[in-house]
Formats: sequence, C-alpha cells, structure tokens
Amino acid sequence: MKRPLFGGVAFAPAQRTLDFSGVAGFDVRALLAVIDLSRSALLYAAGKPGCGYTALDGAVLTLAVDTTEMAASDQLLVLYDDGTAVLPTGAAIAARQPAFGTAGRASPDVLSVQGVAAGTPIPVALVAQAPGEGGAIARTAYAASAAAAGQLVKGAPGRVLTLTAWNGDTAPVWVKLFDTAAPPGLGTDAAAWEAMVPPGGTLVVPFGALGLSFGAGIAVGFSGAQGRTDATALKAANKAGVSLAVA
Repeated sequence: MKRPLFGGVAFAPAQRTLDFSGVAGFDVRALLAVIDLSRSALLYAAGKPGCGYTALDGAVLTLAVDTTEMAASDQLLVLYDDGTAVLPTGAAIAARQPAFGTAGRASPDVLSVQGVAAGTPIPVALVAQAPGEGGAIARTAYAASAAAAGQLVKGAPGRVLTLTAWNGDTAPVWVKLFDTAAPPGLGTDAAAWEAMVPPGGTLVVPFGALGLSFGAGIAVGFSGAQGRTDATALKAANKAGVSLAVA
C-alpha cells in the first residue's frame, strides 16, 4: 500500500544522502517520492529526470538533487509502497468463509448460500417453464387483404420474438399487433404495437431475447394509415404481409 513515512529516515543534506535503515525491509524500488515539507522542495521522484539517486549503498541513497543548503531537521514526507493491501472495514476475510462442501457456520459477517441465520442449507427447487414463457418457437405468415382486417396468431399468452413485414404497394401500410385471444376488429380494438412499412420496403424488428409479451393472445393486422384503431383499407389485396416468430 502506498503510505507516507514520517519517521525512520535520516537526512544528511551536506552529503545529499537519505538513510532508510530505520525502514524494515527497505527496497528502493518501492520508494515513490521524498518531499522536503519545510522548504516545499522535491528531493526524490521515481522516474523523474534529475530527481533520482546517483548511488545506493544498502539502505543509503545519494540524491541527485543538491541539498547542501537544506537542514537535517527539515520535515520530510516520504511516499513508500510497502506492498501490503488494506481491506475495507468489515470485509469478509478468508477466516470467516466456510469451506467448500461444508454446511458453514452462522455468522453476522458472512451471507452464504448455506444460510446465515442457523447455518442450515437453503432448499432449491426447479420450476418448469409455463406455456408461453419458453419452449418451442412457432413461425407464422399472414398476407393482408384489401380491407383492413386482422388475423389471430395465437389464442393464448405468448411472446413475439421477431417480426418481418413487407409492402409491395405504392403507399405506406401499418402493421399492427393486438393483445387478444380472438381475431381483432380493426376500427374497434386498439393495437398494442404498430409500425409503418414503407412502399416497396421491408421492416424487420427483433424484440430481443425475451420478446414482446402478450397477456391474452397474439393477433396481427394491417391498415392504410397510422392509428391504434385505424381501419383504413389498403389499396389492393396481397400487397403486404408479415411473418412472425412467436413463443
């Protein structure tokens, strides 16, 4: 740990030396800097040109900086890295950790999978995935009629993982998703999600690993204008379509 030393160092300015014999296990490689606080002067700085040492005899350094006008009584600040690490207060040291394969022991210092209150194992149960929360992925496709109409994709809770819509007409169309267990009525049922597919374009929407969730069911529809309840007819049938991956 980098720490200041205010003792254990003898300063002989006339000889330009610092004697670290009072520092146990002194290693010059761990010496970072020495500052004369009395004169606001830098005596030593590791790696700084002109602030190193010219000789090393055991624990005695001969400094490159001229210190002959300074005094042995000057207060020095020595920055030294003693190689130790300090843990924060209350850290869970190794002595407090239960060994692998044991039940551990109750302790206010450690929260472990063995349980802190009485050192008893915590029961773990595997829960099967509910329908619609995982498992097989189904893919479905729907081509839009000229009239704004919808189609039921899944009559139970589920998720839309990806949506790919296409539009071969000369006007924009809006693809809509409905949270319903029955075929949606465009113009009355409000869409839960919608997006515009440009003329002659394709829209690809990945909804991520978890997908877009629907609590009642999944239905899809198209209309010729924006709006959750819009029922504007398309210009022609089979000019737009959508493909869904649902779970």
